[in-house]
Amino acid sequence: MQRRFTVVITTLLLTLSSTVSYARTWTERSSGRTVNADLVSFAGDVVKIRRQSDGRVFAVPVERLSDVDRTFVESASQTRPEATPRKGNVRFVAFNAQAQDEYSAEQLNASKRIVCVWKKGTAQAAMRTIEAVGLKVTYLGSAIPFGVCTGQLTEDGLKRLRSDPSIQSVEPDIELVVDDAQPEVRQITDEVLAAYEHAGRMVCVWKKGKKKESLEMLAQMEKEGKLRVIHKLETTPIAFCDWKPPLQQATLVQLQKSPMLDYVEPDLTLVKDNPTKGREIVFPNGTPKTVVSKGVVLTTPDDPEIAKLWGMDSIKAKKAWTCANQTDVVVAVIDSGVDYNHPDLKANVWVNTGEIPNNGVDDDSNGHKDDYYGLNFTQLPPTTDTLDRYGHGSHVAGTIGAVGNNKLGVAGVNWRVQVMGLKVFDDAGTAPVGSALASAIDYAVARKVRVINLSLRWGSERAFLKRVIDGAEDKGVLIVCSAGNLNRGDDPRTIDNDVVPQFPASFPNDNVIAVANITEREQLNASSHFGLRSVDLGAPGTDIYSTVPTSVKASGYDSYTGTSMASPHVAGAAALIWGHKRYSSGDFKAIRKLLLDNARSIPALSGKCVTGGTLDIGFLCKQSPPPIGKKPPIVICPPPRCYIPCPPRRHVFYRFRCGSR
Repeated sequence: MQRRFTVVITTLLLTLSSTVSYARTWTERSSGRTVNADLVSFAGDVVKIRRQSDGRVFAVPVERLSDVDRTFVESASQTRPEATPRKGNVRFVAFNAQAQDEYSAEQLNASKRIVCVWKKGTAQAAMRTIEAVGLKVTYLGSAIPFGVCTGQLTEDGLKRLRSDPSIQSVEPDIELVVDDAQPEVRQITDEVLAAYEHAGRMVCVWKKGKKKESLEMLAQMEKEGKLRVIHKLETTPIAFCDWKPPLQQATLVQLQKSPMLDYVEPDLTLVKDNPTKGREIVFPNGTPKTVVSKGVVLTTPDDPEIAKLWGMDSIKAKKAWTCANQTDVVVAVIDSGVDYNHPDLKANVWVNTGEIPNNGVDDDSNGHKDDYYGLNFTQLPPTTDTLDRYGHGSHVAGTIGAVGNNKLGVAGVNWRVQVMGLKVFDDAGTAPVGSALASAIDYAVARKVRVINLSLRWGSERAFLKRVIDGAEDKGVLIVCSAGNLNRGDDPRTIDNDVVPQFPASFPNDNVIAVANITEREQLNASSHFGLRSVDLGAPGTDIYSTVPTSVKASGYDSYTGTSMASPHVAGAAALIWGHKRYSSGDFKAIRKLLLDNARSIPALSGKCVTGGTLDIGFLCKQSPPPIGKKPPIVICPPPRCYIPCPPRRHVFYRFRCGSR
């Protein structure tokens, strides 16, 4: 049912957002020809409009438009204030092809309000004329030169207004119609269907408060054989579906038209960053020893291969271990799984204590049977096979939390931590899909983990994954991710995440920390992505020695290189800090601030990341807490050529200036 009401044109200028379709009559400056069309977009000197009669989109240079149209475009593109949204789409119905100088005084008076538009810089002269003809200005535009007037206008008064050189136009107010909200239906081409078929899954996101109705609709479509619901997230309004090929166009149309759904989109495949296997440096087995430094006794753990862990020396872990090696913080490793039978990991592997393993029963009533060690999301619905047979996830887990001081192998940044292994890479290390990652993050957030490590990335911003990251932020979960590796065959220009965004590193969320890879000599590894605004700090990621399944290497340990190895140093450090009694009550923002504020500046990272420094947790056991109120780094912005905007970035102050940084 339509609700009609008259609204002053100022309402249009001050409340419509850029996503609303503006339907109006457009006039060509030279010929006076008109067309009824929607304003689609405005970029540079070109306006895109969609003709109402056939839906065809035209690109029109602004210089070809009438002055009234140009004023309208300027207001629509520049005005972005906050406003209470209306239900439905707003469109013009009273504005027609009639030229503004053809309106009679009678027609203008019938609209109850009259809109007078004047030329820039002539406001005072225009106002004097408007008042002289008996009209009263009830609203004066601030950014746009116009006034909304009331009163009765005579024909003589109208002639005077039109003859005044300062007055550009005199028009009646516009009647608007607010239609009941109708979801946008995008054109479904063969290319769109092919994208869904290639993905093999679709993402259905329902509107707030529409979960029950959405799931009922999807269940009905499943009964009709149109699709199959394979997984529903616990913390985010998302369901993943597949179908028996081929996907029918009618199915997509039905989903897009549904008033319960926000949007539908195909799944995506993430980027596989292959870590390189670093050289394995042979050292004699280390023996427990005591190091005296500045009067503080530091005990090196008795793990025999601790000398291979140059990264622990780089981040000053040995200082932190003297007071913060006992914690039960849960860190989710979303990767290729974790070898929960590894002797150097087993004691620190998270288990679902509410579940009895392998009894085929959902003992804790969380919707998943036998998720004792978490879940495997490489298939949906997920399975319980989380054992790592590829090696990447176990290597990450070892850096975060290999058991320390157990006279075996290596030690993680956090000796006592719970590592939740969630599987999104299969046993061959195949790049995961977005639905698997979203499902794993959702599972971890629902289990109330504190930290999630994502040693992975994808190259296009996708709404459903952003929504999952937002959901994690709302729940106070810190996400530490790799900045990305320059893989063989990649375009070298993609190494700068500020130029070619990589996700999740480039998400502006305050709960995301993106990590670059530094070498033992504190250089930025040549394969590491970086970004002055999109990568936060560096951490050891070259020739990192850690745990792997014995099926991957008989010794159970190996050296890898990549930002995938840098990220877990920061994730482990976050858990270590969170477990410290001084900081245990802090939220993710406080932990992130400690990590970034205490990053140690190194020349190789100057101008390459937000902090310009590498991870350093040596502050943790100081007698007094780290100084507070340290200013975030200042970034000179925009870049030298000044036409690239500087996007907002977490925990950074920007100083705007053209020229070199």
